[in-house]
Amino acid sequence: MLKVLVVDDELLQRQFLNQLIDWESHGMQVVAEAETGIEAIQLCERHRPDIVVMDINIPRMNGIETSKNIKSRFPSCQIIILTAYGEFEYAKEALEIGVVGYVLKPLDPAIFVKELKKAQSEIEKEKSRFAYVEQAQIIRELAGHRDELFSILRMNDSAGLTRKIEKLFGGIEETGPTRELAVFTSVNLLLLYTEYLEERGAKAKTFHLEKDDLFKRLNGCGSLTEIKRAVTEFLCIHLEKVSALAKPPAAKKVEEAKRYIETHYGRSDLDLTQIAESVGLNASYLSNIFKNDGGTSLSSYILTVRMKKAKELIDSDPKSTLAVLAEKVGYSDSYYFSKSFKNYYGVTPTQYMGRK
Repeated sequence: MLKVLVVDDELLQRQFLNQLIDWESHGMQVVAEAETGIEAIQLCERHRPDIVVMDINIPRMNGIETSKNIKSRFPSCQIIILTAYGEFEYAKEALEIGVVGYVLKPLDPAIFVKELKKAQSEIEKEKSRFAYVEQAQIIRELAGHRDELFSILRMNDSAGLTRKIEKLFGGIEETGPTRELAVFTSVNLLLLYTEYLEERGAKAKTFHLEKDDLFKRLNGCGSLTEIKRAVTEFLCIHLEKVSALAKPPAAKKVEEAKRYIETHYGRSDLDLTQIAESVGLNASYLSNIFKNDGGTSLSSYILTVRMKKAKELIDSDPKSTLAVLAEKVGYSDSYYFSKSFKNYYGVTPTQYMGRK
């Protein structure tokens, strides 16, 4: 229901405006009345009306000055000026300062409703613009917190997830299209969570069915607090399920990665991204579970495999050249290979060959 403030110094005129149309049928309600421009500004502070219907000729501060003052403080407030024919020039000046429209006295109900609908349309446009800006801000904020959110999910930290959701929802004001922005935030959190499921290799079919139930629940939520509680409970409960049931487990993925390394160690372009793609995981997630599982980094494991293979090759063929050895174990630079070999075994490949 849009809030309307009526401003006119004549009591009979204010009463007439109240009874001129069925305000509720147009989605509006007269919340206050003012006699002067000063009082109108004070009531705007108190009631924050969406629309002000104001006579142009009011005492203490005329309609033009009052309109300027209101628009400077409440830019989204729509003002309709009521004017007599002889005050038409003032009405045109009012349009220049952002008044949405004017109606000539005596008032024609049809024309008056038409101007009210124009004001209503401007309010809807303003809300849409506001929602667009807020949604863009939410997307940027979620993108900025993406790595932290993924880290929380990977650690199965329900408490941390709850705190993070609380922080994200804290940025949504309790004014304006709050519910819409809260739902928008929830949907984007679910999209991010879906990415996490894909990273884990968890089957998302059950999640999508449960997600539909959440959307039904969100439709029944009337406040930001209810929406926040619903999405927090859903994600935390589902995170616990995934932690227990997601397949294949991390250990199996680590073993797959090790087998891939042991088969492709001879490729000079072997890297984390390539290995992660081969096992169907996100690179950063593979890196984390690999180190957690074996206590060593993936790059250290690649080095170990290459050095052991190099030693085996020398043992089987001590006369092999350095360049050939380097190429067979994935090094395009024989100097770098020799340096890595010495760092690992304490002797250069050439010195090791000389012992054979």
